[in-house]
Amino acid sequence: MPPPPNPNIDGGWGWAVVFSTFTVRFISHGMIYTFGIYYVEFRKYFGTTSGAASLVMSILVGMTNIVGPISSALVNKYSCRTVSLMGSAISCIGLLLSLAAPRIEYLYVTLGVITGFGFGLLYLPTITSVAMHFENKRATAMGISSSGSGVGSLVLAPLTEWLIDYYYYWKGAILITTGIIMHCFVLSLFYCEKAFFVRRNESVEDSRVEPESDSSPISSNSLESNKTKENVRNLRTDPGEKLRLYYSSSLSEQDLARTSMLPLEALCPNEEKKNKCLKLLKSLYKILGLPLLKDYVFLIFSLSRLLQYLGVMTPSVYLYDRALKLGIATNLQASFLISLIGVSNTLGKILFGIFADLTSWNVLYIYAICLLINGISTMMTSLITHYYSMAIYSFVFGLTFGATSNLTSIVLVELFGLKALTNSYGLVFLFTGLAITIGSPVPGE
Repeated sequence: MPPPPNPNIDGGWGWAVVFSTFTVRFISHGMIYTFGIYYVEFRKYFGTTSGAASLVMSILVGMTNIVGPISSALVNKYSCRTVSLMGSAISCIGLLLSLAAPRIEYLYVTLGVITGFGFGLLYLPTITSVAMHFENKRATAMGISSSGSGVGSLVLAPLTEWLIDYYYYWKGAILITTGIIMHCFVLSLFYCEKAFFVRRNESVEDSRVEPESDSSPISSNSLESNKTKENVRNLRTDPGEKLRLYYSSSLSEQDLARTSMLPLEALCPNEEKKNKCLKLLKSLYKILGLPLLKDYVFLIFSLSRLLQYLGVMTPSVYLYDRALKLGIATNLQASFLISLIGVSNTLGKILFGIFADLTSWNVLYIYAICLLINGISTMMTSLITHYYSMAIYSFVFGLTFGATSNLTSIVLVELFGLKALTNSYGLVFLFTGLAITIGSPVPGE
């Protein structure tokens, strides 16, 4: 029979989880989206090229996504709460180490690799936790949760500009940002432990029940034991009679019973070690979700995601600097363009999330249309030379990017099921990270 309804599905504590994930993404992604401001400061402070300075951002965002399979494996092994706490600690350590950077290459490791790894561990639990707590309202809940990224860029972009210009320079701004990220320790405690997700996964499985049997449960060991007993019973002859086998020696019935109980390890230790290694590799293969790579639908979706993210971070990194170089905006006006991306990003996630829940349209069509508009608008940026045109582009880009970002998890659930969400999203993160790492520095060269 189907499991009883869970009061925490589509409501209850699920909304507390939405609040927590919203705030975590507000902090972590808000910091990432403000990198366009840090990018200018790094270039001035270290006297480096645009490409070298933007590589910090590429590694940071790329690492955040590349660790997706690792993050998904840790979530499957432990829990969203544990992994998020680990991410909070690692990202804070990376930011603090960045304050001692003597040259730009140092930031590649501290701000790029270490902080990016921490942000990656923070990110995936925000997706999995919300998806597990919602079913009919999943797209709406995902939209509210993921809108934290846009609100974060809206608030943190002018705040970072203000801190750098009037008080603490870039090092002071990063130090204050580290203090803000420490709030993720408390927010991570809102996530449910692993037991909830085990019950949730069981509830979405096929509810068919096999007919009960009067026989008691058997283990593999008892099965083997029964096989041995059956064989001995079939071979039984008169008491004390010798048993002739295929080779020349002979055994009594009692000797045969004792011999059948010898452990396999004693007979072939090398074979046992080989089997253990194979079992370990098979376990890693499943934990990391690698069987999905055999699915051509998943590969096509991952390829589209990779192509999108080859250029999708370019506006966040270069729009601020381009507005200043064209002389069409002040520092504050240029930072407003980043904030505008954040506002429209937030609207796109919430509005398209609600639309996906209410409409009869296939969510794949909504995702594809938004992706197409996002790509075409970005292609046209080289023709933009006026501030208001740039503002319109920022709004359209943020709106459609927010929609595709939010609907990704919904599409994955539709295509591969809720149980595969953690692993499928982790692998999609990997493709996304590779694209960002390769793509972001190219326009700055």
